[in-house]
Amino acid sequence: MIARVFAIVLTLAAVFIAIPSDAAPADLGVISLGWFPGPDTPQVAQAVDKQLWAKRGLGVKMVSTPTGREALEALIGGQCDYALMAELPPVIGAMQHQNFRIIATLARYVGTRVIATRPIDANFKNLAGLKVGTTIGTNVAFQAARTLQNAGVTATLVNLSPSDVTPALARGDIDAAFMFGGFYPQAKKILGDKYYERRTPWYKQTFVLLATTDELTKHPERVKAMLAGLIEANELIVGKPAESAAVTSKAMGGLTSPDGLLAQWSEYSFSISLDKGLVDLLNQEAVWVHENGSIKGEAPAPNLFASYVDSAPLASLDRKSVQLK
Repeated sequence: MIARVFAIVLTLAAVFIAIPSDAAPADLGVISLGWFPGPDTPQVAQAVDKQLWAKRGLGVKMVSTPTGREALEALIGGQCDYALMAELPPVIGAMQHQNFRIIATLARYVGTRVIATRPIDANFKNLAGLKVGTTIGTNVAFQAARTLQNAGVTATLVNLSPSDVTPALARGDIDAAFMFGGFYPQAKKILGDKYYERRTPWYKQTFVLLATTDELTKHPERVKAMLAGLIEANELIVGKPAESAAVTSKAMGGLTSPDGLLAQWSEYSFSISLDKGLVDLLNQEAVWVHENGSIKGEAPAPNLFASYVDSAPLASLDRKSVQLK
């Protein structure tokens, strides 16, 4: 009897020894991600630096996509499985019925504003009749159009490349401008005591993660691993901002210092989530795109963007982060 019990104990011990306490993750293969280092989606830099995807068995190859348009083209052209960008390119892609889905929001920029060489009143009505610079076909042009519409005024929109907006203000070619956030510090420095600004809190530029429909259908475990790595990376940004800024600055080649990034991040909201506000913004931009005639055909269906948001992978990891109703 004692010999039999001893044999059972040895057998159980062998079973426990055969199962490592920290088992290696399953090999999920390698995916490609369209991304460009910057202050907007720093979760990626953290995930790479801390090997947050690697520890989940997911290899990630970066595809350089400096603009949202390039990121979307790379995604639908098969050069990458996932891509990060601001919200306007997916609007265009969805209206053209491209095969992708939005699976998460990573960040919102809450510091959007209009810059001018004269004071701007709180309701923006004194923009009426002014020459207003912006970059046509981009989200800042949407910001300009909707700000004027909300104020019930009209102005002359002047199309300028992003780098030409501040010089045009300095020369007096335009009176005000809706420009990309990265140019605000330059405008403030060059315009000096002629610099005026007014926040446009109704518009928050939103940065989203897209995946191909093929990836979502064939590789659900890779999708979850991708999102899980980003969730952990976001916790680092919130919990260890100084360390995260140093990592991001390094990924950007030192273009912006860690202190500079921390200052910029005060105007960002970082969260791996999906909510109704995203769908509402996409619908508003689609109406604007259609009104401008940028895409011919019928107006977008009201439920178009609800169908382009796939919340299932994120909800399976963190149900509270999905608030689409």
